[in-house]
Amino acid sequence: MNKSIIINHKYCGYKHIGNGGYVCGVVANHIDGPAKITLVTSPPVDHPMTLEQTGKKVLLKNGDVLVAKGEPFSLKIDAVPEPPTLKEAVEASRKSIAAKGSLSPDCFVCGSNRSPGDGYRLFPGHLLKNESVAAPWIPHVALADESGFVRPEFIWAALDCPGVYAVFNENIKGTMLLGQLTADVRKDLKPEVEYIVTGWKTGNQGRKYFAGSAIFSKKGELCSVANSIWFVVDHD
Repeated sequence: MNKSIIINHKYCGYKHIGNGGYVCGVVANHIDGPAKITLVTSPPVDHPMTLEQTGKKVLLKNGDVLVAKGEPFSLKIDAVPEPPTLKEAVEASRKSIAAKGSLSPDCFVCGSNRSPGDGYRLFPGHLLKNESVAAPWIPHVALADESGFVRPEFIWAALDCPGVYAVFNENIKGTMLLGQLTADVRKDLKPEVEYIVTGWKTGNQGRKYFAGSAIFSKKGELCSVANSIWFVVDHD
């Protein structure tokens, strides 16, 4: 399979770069079941790229440059923190640095510059009872496919940003970029329904940070779960 794709600038993370979770989700759409997607370089927006599938592996290329690679992967997360209540998620979100324009104000998922419907405006903030972050999320109807459920790539996008807000602290100098996202989308999500999105730090090695993230129903049912790896790169 060779397929030409373009990441619309609407789905950016930082300006001129595709949102990592969304791009991973686009690649994962060509893989059955849970998948591990590695971003080798920043995916451009509004630029033709090619998806190549060989067996169970999928490559995203910009000309001869490898942008991302994906493969089936059995996701193992030993301990997913208990979800907060929706009220707790709302309170945490109100204190989020994302709401103040930090990290990536133009991001399709967590950008404060995006208007409702144009972006998620998903602002993960720290919970009082533990070191996790959380935010409420009501998927917009525009994110649904023909069957009426939220398209998987948009679920992958929602699993992206909570990870970086879980690992970020004021001592980190530089830009944080998603390097890898491994996700298991377990339940279909419906637009215009309230969900709880969480993220938590699982460790770091120097300038490499590890996080988990999850989406829960309002009643606390686990709908999707992910692991992510983040890298700190120097400012340009």
